[in-house]
Amino acid sequence: LNKMTDHEEEFLCDRFARNFLLDNIDQYQAQSGYPASLVRMKRAMSIGLALFCILVITPHEKRKGTVTHPPLADRFNELTNGLNIPDNDHFWIYFSSLILAQLRHERVSPVAFNFQTQKDLCLGLIDYLT
Repeated sequence: LNKMTDHEEEFLCDRFARNFLLDNIDQYQAQSGYPASLVRMKRAMSIGLALFCILVITPHEKRKGTVTHPPLADRFNELTNGLNIPDNDHFWIYFSSLILAQLRHERVSPVAFNFQTQKDLCLGLIDYLT
């Protein structure tokens, strides 16, 4: 058997958590009558909040990764790319706001950059985390 690296294991755990929240939304929608797109957005927001908690508790010098954990930007990109939500979903503004709050707390001022969608804005801000 091939042994998984620590980084691979972290990505696998992240994907498991994301899939746990996002799988079976259609079944929930059928039972509750609540629109699937809104359920997906709210569950994505819970993932964003969890990522924000990871950001806050990770010492700045370890954000670029360690022997046991991949860089935060890589984890954030991996998780957000797998959300399967529209590029202008409210999730992207929500998560962008959390990232901006942390950057402001750290007195980091992102330079102006162009973006076409709310997702582009969010992914651009993720780059400032390291």
